[in-house]
Amino acid sequence: MSIGGRSVGGMALSGQTLTTKCTTYTGWSGDGCVTANGTIYAAAYYGAASFYALAAQSGQQWSAGAHPWTWNSPGIDYGVGPTAGVKLADPAFAQYPDGCFFNPYGSPLGGAEVHCGVGAVNPVLNGLDFSLRGCTVFQADANVVGTVTISNSKFVNGPNCSMLNGYMIKVISGSVGLVLKNDLIDEAYPKYKNMMAGSVVVNTIDTPLTILNSAILNTSSRPISGTSYGALDIENSVFVGMTLVSTANSGQHGELYLMGSPVQDAVYPSITYRNNVVVIPASTAMAITTPFYANGLTGKNNVVTNFVVDHNVVVTNYAGGVAATQALGISGTVSGTTMTVNSINSGSISLLSSIVSLPAGGAATILSQLGSNQYALSGKTAAGTFSGANTFRITTAAALAEMAVAASYGTVTITNNYVDPTGALSCVQNFGGAIGAMTMAGNQSLVTGGVVGGIGYKAAGATCPPLY
Repeated sequence: MSIGGRSVGGMALSGQTLTTKCTTYTGWSGDGCVTANGTIYAAAYYGAASFYALAAQSGQQWSAGAHPWTWNSPGIDYGVGPTAGVKLADPAFAQYPDGCFFNPYGSPLGGAEVHCGVGAVNPVLNGLDFSLRGCTVFQADANVVGTVTISNSKFVNGPNCSMLNGYMIKVISGSVGLVLKNDLIDEAYPKYKNMMAGSVVVNTIDTPLTILNSAILNTSSRPISGTSYGALDIENSVFVGMTLVSTANSGQHGELYLMGSPVQDAVYPSITYRNNVVVIPASTAMAITTPFYANGLTGKNNVVTNFVVDHNVVVTNYAGGVAATQALGISGTVSGTTMTVNSINSGSISLLSSIVSLPAGGAATILSQLGSNQYALSGKTAAGTFSGANTFRITTAAALAEMAVAASYGTVTITNNYVDPTGALSCVQNFGGAIGAMTMAGNQSLVTGGVVGGIGYKAAGATCPPLY
């Protein structure tokens, strides 16, 4: 596997434990380092020399060095994922709490599954290697009472999980809470190319989701999706690579968690993203809305009571990375999913960039080059000739956060985040309802050291350096 052309270092947990030094950065006492005991460091996992070498894939430089923020970050300064010294058990031979069991034929593809259902009350599953048997699926149904906790466990995608709209972890329905703590979840794209619904799917009504000290990596679509309007708390975790698959010309807009409650007048009590690390790599093939998305659904009159984005480190890259270029004034023809280019007024075409103004106003992602002037497109556009088409190398609409579609937001707090918006159009956006109280302070650009402030673009008074 690779992220932005970099070879991914091993799937095993061995050889990745580094010494935790919580005294290195003392600018924030709540950074999670003191209690950290995980084994996954992002740079080591991907075989990179440093986090900066892993994250900055578009030739960008950070003005104040590779670690200008003053606190310890997960997967950079301390490990996340399974705890050092934990021996992961084969799910086929593990001991389970009441109501949970191993089923060798229970997954959607007829393979291995661990299932929790009737008789399970607040079940805790610890130290399991779900990467075995071609990826062992975890599922919990509506008969579970309380909250499922999965800790110190390892999930890696494989032939038993990889399917269109698939998943590795799913709470099927009902009112079941989910806690993921000290877990490694690797969707293993591009080794497994099917676009999954999410690595984690939570199709409940109003129960909470908590993710702590974990790593969710290499996701084809979104790391998490679901229908619950329960409290969301994601802290001290690492996300590298999401929305990496392009299968439709409309795109599959990305975010860490797409909240899709169909309940009319649903009230989200709290949405919290604190002390996380997010990298949008150069291998991203479709438009990402934003990492931290507090969204409602059209016409549902959703309310978000409290939205917090605090002490996160986010890096966005151009699709195509250092070599990414924009092409203007393209003319040619489209037949099926093949584009033949006759001429380009300026620039050159980069793979994974988006192209607009194809026949009938179509748009697509440019997936690969087939010949000297032919390219494979995502999906199928109208056939015919075109002229005046342009490509875009932007991967991300808002590099940090966006509010959208909800009827209203009670309080929004966006504080002390460090952002590299190289591959983005903006930093923070609001396309939703009214905000009752807004606090935005202490946010800085990794590229310039300047203030990231305000909502929207420059015309609205916002700042998102070096973009504006």
